[in-house]
Amino acid sequence: MHIQYQSKLQARKALSKDGKIFGEAIMIGVKPCIDKGVMECSDRSGAAVFTPTVKNTNSVASISTPRSSMRPLSTPLTHTNADYQ
Repeated sequence: MHIQYQSKLQARKALSKDGKIFGEAIMIGVKPCIDKGVMECSDRSGAAVFTPTVKNTNSVASISTPRSSMRPLSTPLTHTNADYQ
C-alpha cells in the first residue's frame, strides 16, 4: 500500500512509527517509497498533493474472497466458530 502524506511533518511522524506494536497485536511497518513509477504517478496528479493516495499492490487482495463489512476501530474484534470453518 502506498500512502502520500499532505506534509513532510506527517510523513516523518509516520516513519517514526515503523516497527511499533499497538495493543500487543498490531505491528506497523512504514518505509519511504523508492518506487519511481509510484512517485511519478503522484507527481502528475495535482490533487495527490492535498489528498493521500492509496495504491494496493498486495497480490493477496486480488483474490476474490467474501469479505465482511468494515467495523469501526473502536469496536472490539469478535470471532465466531463459523469464521474458522
